[in-house]
Amino acid sequence: MGEKAIIPKCSPGATIVRPFQIFESSRFATELGAAIHLPPGANGILRRYGITSEDFDCIDVQHTLPNSKATVYDSQGTVNSTKDLRGLRSLYPYVKSTTSCPSPPPDIMTDPGTKPWQFAHRVDLHEALKSTATSPEGPGTPATIHLRSKVVSCDPAAPSLTLADGSVVEGDLVIGADGVHSTLRSIIAQEDGSPHPSGGSAFRFLIPVAAIDANPATKDLVPRPGEFQLWDGTYRRWVIYPCRYIYKQYPPRRKGYGNGTKMNFVCLHPDAESQHSTEVCIRDLDTDEPPTTGWDVSGSQDQLLKIYDEFSPAMKALLAMTDPDSIKLWRL
Repeated sequence: MGEKAIIPKCSPGATIVRPFQIFESSRFATELGAAIHLPPGANGILRRYGITSEDFDCIDVQHTLPNSKATVYDSQGTVNSTKDLRGLRSLYPYVKSTTSCPSPPPDIMTDPGTKPWQFAHRVDLHEALKSTATSPEGPGTPATIHLRSKVVSCDPAAPSLTLADGSVVEGDLVIGADGVHSTLRSIIAQEDGSPHPSGGSAFRFLIPVAAIDANPATKDLVPRPGEFQLWDGTYRRWVIYPCRYIYKQYPPRRKGYGNGTKMNFVCLHPDAESQHSTEVCIRDLDTDEPPTTGWDVSGSQDQLLKIYDEFSPAMKALLAMTDPDSIKLWRL
């Protein structure tokens, strides 16, 4: 089960019969390094539960700089189109529901436009969620996280969970938050809920902005502050955006603005072209078994370079800078 089980902890006025318990299959020894979008809706929900995204080094995408735009390039770096992103948050505002929830600071609630669209590092977001779930501050009883506690089955009628070691845990409510490769979905829905491949896959990795900027072959590829890049090839696409803005290192700039210290890459391509890349995969640190699905399947740098060979020399130089051990392959 996952971090989504933390949300009920913050529900005000509820009678806490017993503390919430979160059962996590891993031991948090490693965290997946990739970025994630926090659009206005998600930001509004986080803030209602006291999680302020600026506090964990998010980058505000939508601001008033002229480069606040999405730029689409072809594989050789020619601009195909641009889209102005200024005012985007007003097009997709966060609207407060009437559901009873903790009230955030007034300045957040008065204007839907104050919920920004941001880029975050997944590790930072995960840590903020975990900290909020287990903190003794705020309403409700702090959640308890049980690591190395893989859930293999559940009984919705009891309700109860069965762990990999055979132990059974009973409760008042079971919330399954175990992702796209869910174990519990088919049990609860009583039908096959297995995901079906879309035909596409994505290599994911991060490269330090300082390294890109220091390389004469790649320094011009660093997006301008506020820019979101798309690079299109033949049946393949790159999605590039920054994350992890360390405010204390850049005091002259406004908090939440700028390029960040990491550049996030999502390299989309036909699934069949990378199917053999998964033979280089890491072992689960808890079970010592190599994963065949999920988010921890490692990709091959050689395969990455081969698949995107049609791109410009500068972009291929960028791919050559990747840490081979950090490349993940996500089947979509």
